[in-house]
Amino acid sequence: MTTCAAVFSHCNVGWVDKIADFLHMITPAAATIYPCYEYGIVELPIEEVVSNGATDIFPEVTSRGYFDIDFRAGRLVLAAKSFVGLIPINKRVSIHVLPRFPIANLLYFVHKADAALRTLVEHSRSYRLAPLVDQSPEALFGETLLTCLLDIEKSGLLHRYIPRTTTGEWRGRLLVSPTISRFAARGIKHKQVREITDRTVDIAENQLIKDTVRKLAFYYSRRRDAASQRLARTSAQLSQLFDRVTGFDGDAAALARDMPRRINRLEGGHASYAQVLWLCYLVATKRGVVLEEMGSTPLATMLVDLSEVFENYVREVLREQLETIVPAGILRNGNQQQVALFCESNDTPLKPDIYVRQGNRCVLVLDAKYKFTIKAADRYEILAFCEGLQSKCAIFLSPMADNSAPVTFCGRTPSGVEMYELRIAMDALDMRSEEQRFINELRRIAAPHTATNTDPKTQSVN
Repeated sequence: MTTCAAVFSHCNVGWVDKIADFLHMITPAAATIYPCYEYGIVELPIEEVVSNGATDIFPEVTSRGYFDIDFRAGRLVLAAKSFVGLIPINKRVSIHVLPRFPIANLLYFVHKADAALRTLVEHSRSYRLAPLVDQSPEALFGETLLTCLLDIEKSGLLHRYIPRTTTGEWRGRLLVSPTISRFAARGIKHKQVREITDRTVDIAENQLIKDTVRKLAFYYSRRRDAASQRLARTSAQLSQLFDRVTGFDGDAAALARDMPRRINRLEGGHASYAQVLWLCYLVATKRGVVLEEMGSTPLATMLVDLSEVFENYVREVLREQLETIVPAGILRNGNQQQVALFCESNDTPLKPDIYVRQGNRCVLVLDAKYKFTIKAADRYEILAFCEGLQSKCAIFLSPMADNSAPVTFCGRTPSGVEMYELRIAMDALDMRSEEQRFINELRRIAAPHTATNTDPKTQSVN
């Protein structure tokens, strides 16, 4: 059997493979991919988006807010927004929007935020690259899976001790009650019911991974490009790691729905299972994964709305360490638990991203903004949140830009509301350390607004 290390060495694209893939992709009938970064600008020649005198842009591109679109001096100018991934404009042109931080961090944010993903359906087509671009989400997806499985090969398959009952063996624990009812009461003295515990890899986690890897092998085998064919062969070879695991012939989605609970209970020596199990969970349940065809040309890609991911991500970071920030604090999601602006009615509900109560007071109002510049309208909005919640501390949470300070004190309003901008470096090499720095800064800002007496008997929570 080919080892995973050998398989991965072939699939880990080096310079030779990049050149080969580049040559494979430059075909006259291919579409063109233009790269840009999130919130960046890309210009397209007007002839790329005009066909027979009419504008040729998939309506989904404009209706779903992937870009702000404008015409300038005979060229189409697209300003990317918070979506990253490969986005088709028409049959001839696609735009590859890249995140401004490492891909590994993107996977971490998506995982931690438990965020919704969109996958555009596969289309077997080659692409002529404009400038040389980074790896596509499809290649990233395959190589990430291979990396996870390589770690699993090194650490060994997850196993568990599974109890079973037997009447044909004399080892294990004697089950008195079933032995009496089934045999002894009928005068059968040579048979007993015993419980035996076997150490096995034939468990639900491995069954789900095996099922998903086989599906991926089939998925990639249907594509014609060299990279996908290589991933198909690699997936098929890696599935041999699970030869001792029986195939799962039930409802894979039902099995996957139990995976979040199982992931949280993974043993320390099998941490590498977490990432691949989350991936299998998304694939099997199609949770937050929308298969959609844009126009008449479906394309394979993974779209991630970083604005949504960022909000869910920072909310989860705060939830994990809330007790250290606001003792006895209660974190609320304003999208689900809205706030009335006026005392007389609820006709004008407010939806702050995050607010924190301590006792009968709202001590913090936090607004996640996935952008580098906070505008005046954003400040007016968060002040309305503070008015509705009677809070004196307003904090914008945003990604850190180049040369920006980790914390900025915006000022204090005449009514005493203090406003801050707190930033997190999404390109940090060690996100856990960066998260702790972020939490420490937030704790310092929150300290003057939190009560020192956290005895629950002296407080009431709304």
